[in-house]
Amino acid sequence: MNHEEQDEFGLVHQGFENRSGESWLKGPVILSWEDVRLDSRENLEGRNVVLHEFAHKLDGVNGSTNGLPPLPAGMDRRVWHDVFVRAYEALCREVDSGGFSSIDPYAATSPAEFFAVATEYFFTAPLVLERRFPEVFEQLSLFYLGRVGYSNFLESDWRHFQSLA
Repeated sequence: MNHEEQDEFGLVHQGFENRSGESWLKGPVILSWEDVRLDSRENLEGRNVVLHEFAHKLDGVNGSTNGLPPLPAGMDRRVWHDVFVRAYEALCREVDSGGFSSIDPYAATSPAEFFAVATEYFFTAPLVLERRFPEVFEQLSLFYLGRVGYSNFLESDWRHFQSLA
């Protein structure tokens, strides 16, 4: 994908990058068809470009992608913030120390990427997310399902969804 980026001096750099997808704050979601097809054929733990990029779109509804999307009524922004900051910082420490992480280290790139990667795990490997970051799993359960504790339902539902593709 052709890509332009402006540096801190205002210079625009052009290049080509292989990307699975991209979500523009005030624009489209761009997906690699090859990656979409791969993700629909195989249940890769913690990986799904469609879920990832649309998580960014949900995150950006309030005008910025920062890992704090507009929350449904009844959810507490302070609780969400505290839970996600603790988990993100813990993952950053793991990645910085070179230790093993059961969550894709790409999630340590930024709070927005942490939310998008956590969303991927929530739907493709919920037990991994629930074991590693139970409070994040609980917040995402409330966010996406309106209730808590559906890891087994999600896993079997996802397998069923994959079999239809």
